Amino acid sequence: MKKLTIVWTIFIVILVSLLLIIGFKIKEKNKNYIALENDLKEAAQMYYGQDTNLKKLPMQGNSVYVTLDELKEFGIKVNNKVNEDECTGYVKVTGEVISHKYKGYIKCKNYESKGYEIKNAN
Repeated sequence: MKKLTIVWTIFIVILVSLLLIIGFKIKEKNKNYIALENDLKEAAQMYYGQDTNLKKLPMQGNSVYVTLDELKEFGIKVNNKVNEDECTGYVKVTGEVISHKYKGYIKCKNYESKGYEIKNAN
């Protein structure tokens, strides 16, 4: 009985270790894409902060979308390449009680943000 317990313990330790290694590799691989999502979010905040002639930010419970192309046309530079992988994207701006919530979404050859919807980017 002791040998069986030891074997199962070793098996579980190896399995958990492998899962941790895989998780860290995926996180490291996606790090630059997540940074691009954050850059896009910050660019949208600048977009709304720089021009008072823009359509108003959404009221509480409503959302508007700002595409990467709109940000570039406005003159805000966003590098949309990650390791030679060119990305498209948008920012969803949602009205909150006190402020606004900005969430960046990108789609690349090797990565797509969770929740990315192509219909919203048009």
